[in-house]
Amino acid sequence: MNEFRALALLSKFKWIFVKIGIDYRAMETILRMKLTMDGRRTPTIFNGQKKKEGNQFLKSLWIYGLYGLMIIPFMLFGTAIISSR
Repeated sequence: MNEFRALALLSKFKWIFVKIGIDYRAMETILRMKLTMDGRRTPTIFNGQKKKEGNQFLKSLWIYGLYGLMIIPFMLFGTAIISSR
């Protein structure tokens, strides 16, 4: 099976995840599956493009990061950011 450098890097910091209460084996299994699936197909966000230049996986990581940044205010402020009552 493919060994991913990201998982090797995360395994060095396993103690941090265990300390904050995350089931590391489950997280590693989920990440391994996600990385495997991302490597198998072109992300749907890029399906409309004709050219396939560059690393599509890295491009999809930027999109995931953007989505994550957009979710942060909702996590920090809860529903107060949506309704100002």
